[in-house]
Amino acid sequence: MRLPLLALLLAAPLAAQGTVKASHPDLTGVWVLDPAKNVVDGPLQGPSAATYTVGMHGDSITVDMKYTAPDGEMQMKKLWATDGYTWINYMKYQGTDLTLNSVIKWNGPVLAIQTTTDFGGTPVTQAETWTLGAEGKTLTIVTVTSVNGAAYASVTTVFNKK
Repeated sequence: MRLPLLALLLAAPLAAQGTVKASHPDLTGVWVLDPAKNVVDGPLQGPSAATYTVGMHGDSITVDMKYTAPDGEMQMKKLWATDGYTWINYMKYQGTDLTLNSVIKWNGPVLAIQTTTDFGGTPVTQAETWTLGAEGKTLTIVTVTSVNGAAYASVTTVFNKK
């Protein structure tokens, strides 16, 4: 009689754990770059202007990106999910078509994005973290780029919610 009771007592907290989802910040909105707050370490330059329109629906995240960088204006749309699978997006950079393979997950309140691509035979990896400010009005994105497995550059950008 004790064994079924013990199983019942253990099952209730485990069932409750299964229904409680970790709370993640809502990044939904239109985010406009504050270029004065760009911090760059390495040979890259941060964008001079950018607008990210972010939508979150369950585990899915869409980002419409428009930005101006030293090599011109770019627009792209990314679709991701925080499901542990690789998400594929495409972009053209300096005349080269790139396939972006990204895995996205939450590390507590921080969105972590690990992206790999091949640029003309050279492996490139970017590790991004997206952190919402305590007041919900700023979004800080830190992007660390490695080329051929060696550290290449780090760019920190700060966006204000429109």
